[in-house]
Amino acid sequence: MKKKYQNIILLILVLTASWYTFSHQELFLNLKKISLISLIGLTFTVFVFQILLGYQFKILMKMFAIDMDFREWFGLSACNSMFNYYLPARAGLAIRAIYLKKKYAFAYSHYMSMIAGSQIIAFFLSAGAGLVFTLLYRTIHGVWNAKFVLLFAFLLAVTAIGTLVLLVFLKLGKTFRNARFNNILGLFKEGLNVFGKNMRLVVVFSFFYILGFFVFGARIFICFSAVGVKVTPLQVLIIPSLITFSLMLPLTPANLGVQEGIISGCAYWFGLPADQALLAALIDRGAAVIMTFLFGLIFSRILLSGMKSAEDISDKNVIRTVDQ
Repeated sequence: MKKKYQNIILLILVLTASWYTFSHQELFLNLKKISLISLIGLTFTVFVFQILLGYQFKILMKMFAIDMDFREWFGLSACNSMFNYYLPARAGLAIRAIYLKKKYAFAYSHYMSMIAGSQIIAFFLSAGAGLVFTLLYRTIHGVWNAKFVLLFAFLLAVTAIGTLVLLVFLKLGKTFRNARFNNILGLFKEGLNVFGKNMRLVVVFSFFYILGFFVFGARIFICFSAVGVKVTPLQVLIIPSLITFSLMLPLTPANLGVQEGIISGCAYWFGLPADQALLAALIDRGAAVIMTFLFGLIFSRILLSGMKSAEDISDKNVIRTVDQ
């Protein structure tokens, strides 16, 4: 990519980040309400969570025979998160798909099948982990929260039934009049085939995905503690399990407002002050926005510079996926 265009794109990104920061000043003003130690701890856990997101992406790409270095797997993840703040409908996924297509000739269909397969795993892990954490909460604290049990059981059942129906359709080779629906089924089939042939990487991906619950829980724990609300480790582990499902309906850029609503709603179910929980969620969001824009802008510059080599890709260097 020509340097002139790189500079124009970077200028647009910086101006957009500046506009977002100015129009959401209240997010950053909330950070003044916590101690320096809490702020340092929160910043560190946000950074670790971003590392985990990037490494999960690296594992997914390895399933398609693409081995990325830190600059790409972390950088693309950071840029993905940043663009999700700019536009609704998880626009960061589209930006990442364009980069992979240009740099590695990675087909959009492969990319979408990767997303489809990873989402199925994420839903199973989130619902299952949430149910386990809720039952452990009952065992350790002696408090039976039927609402969470029923909710996670329902989400797990829906995910299992939906996956089973999908597998039956794919097994029978059913086709429909709606071409778009057939294309979606094809993407799921490809994703499941690739994941089925890479079970070791699926296990590794699952491990780091579950680890993300603990890191995100640590973020929430720090924020709640900073505003004077006492929470237990299991309470803050249950909340991230629900946030995953909110990503199914990207109603707002970066899930802004939806995630905060889930955190305050869960706190209310636990008998905690919802207003203080909302403040804690906004503090977490403020730190996340700063770190996301910081790394997103830095790695946008790095990745744009690296795109120069993408123009020289020849047909003999096209990446072949493991299912071919």
